[in-house]
Amino acid sequence: MHPTPVTVTPEMTVGALLALPEFAPIRDQLLIPAFFSREADGDVPLAALSDTWNLPLLCEGLNRALEVRRSGAPLLYRAGEDPEQFFFHFPGPAGAKAVVICAGGAYGLVWSPGEGYPVAARLNRMGYHAFVVNYRTGDRARAPGPMDDLAAALRCILSQPERWGADLSGYALMGFSAAGHLAGSFGTRALGWRHYGLARPGALVLCYPVVTMGRESEPSTRANLLGPDPSEALVRRYSLEEQVDPDYPPTFLWHCADDAVVPGVNSRMLRDRLTEAGAPHWYQSYPGTDHGTGLADDTAAEGWLEQAVSFWGQVAGAGHGRPHRRIRR
Repeated sequence: MHPTPVTVTPEMTVGALLALPEFAPIRDQLLIPAFFSREADGDVPLAALSDTWNLPLLCEGLNRALEVRRSGAPLLYRAGEDPEQFFFHFPGPAGAKAVVICAGGAYGLVWSPGEGYPVAARLNRMGYHAFVVNYRTGDRARAPGPMDDLAAALRCILSQPERWGADLSGYALMGFSAAGHLAGSFGTRALGWRHYGLARPGALVLCYPVVTMGRESEPSTRANLLGPDPSEALVRRYSLEEQVDPDYPPTFLWHCADDAVVPGVNSRMLRDRLTEAGAPHWYQSYPGTDHGTGLADDTAAEGWLEQAVSFWGQVAGAGHGRPHRRIRR
């Protein structure tokens, strides 16, 4: 009789999570040591840290990662020689479409356990492949480092569709908070897809994003990416509202109206610029102050992922989702 496989639950301790053999070879990349490796937390259940995380969503993402590892798949793949150039593949059905996800963290860390893995797990349940990308942060986050890392991952992913069993045409690129800025920057010709000679995303999904590097930016995001005293030219170069043109990818954009971390004017600024440029987009503002909620279950923004997939299916001709009247051109 085979023992029941261990699953991640809110009652599991940090020490038990770190001891899972399936995660041992990739623990430092998967679990973010700053959050999970503190010795003082070894006997503390995950539920005791619920002020920091949405525990059900955290468990959902990590359990899907366990399933992938138990299937024999590596889960983690290297995108280059730099130790921070890697990504995770959460496989979907053979031949399914794919979403590439960048979690946020003010360019100070990549909060994939809270924003990346749960969204990847939910997308797998919806019938899609998902890739969760890491990029340089902290002292190594100066531009264009994070974009170089995203481009390296995309080059690796897009060049090997047979390896993943995915249809990568019209892929969606998703970013949260500071990584909303990263994904949004990749959508520009000057900084992103054309600059690196890569395929343009079929759609961007920008979740409570940092948009501008001007006075309405989130201060730590700006400082990590551009340094303490960037030139006006550098600020303009990395402000999305300065870079959007009619060739910008179709964009699904959402945030909470009174976001307590990234001023809501960031999303409104991008909405207005997309409208001016005639770029297809869907803008959604939800009530509340929430930020960093990822899937946002049990908040006013719950269901945004299904809306984003519907939008993507329409604008990219991806053959999924339902047309929605709120697309603006």
